[in-house]
Amino acid sequence: MTNFNNLCPIEAVFLEYNFKPFSRMVDVGGGLGAFSAAALATAPQLKGHLFDLPNVVKQAQEVRMTDLGCFTSRAATAAAAAACNSQEVGVA
Repeated sequence: MTNFNNLCPIEAVFLEYNFKPFSRMVDVGGGLGAFSAAALATAPQLKGHLFDLPNVVKQAQEVRMTDLGCFTSRAATAAAAAACNSQEVGVA
């Protein structure tokens, strides 16, 4: 869901939800990490974990190293297992 920003501006989420009480967050299906980066920006103690498909995680890592460099020590990425292909999870 790399187009989340088009559906709902990220800023709108942070007007309603406070991440400051938390130390960790997991962004499942987090695309390139825009939401994770915004959460990290609002809560200095937060560590973020971005989880998505392998090809998306690879792109996110490239973006994170260039555009989100200030968060690299607080952000981690993980790719979904290659075994989760569309036939095994019942997607036609």
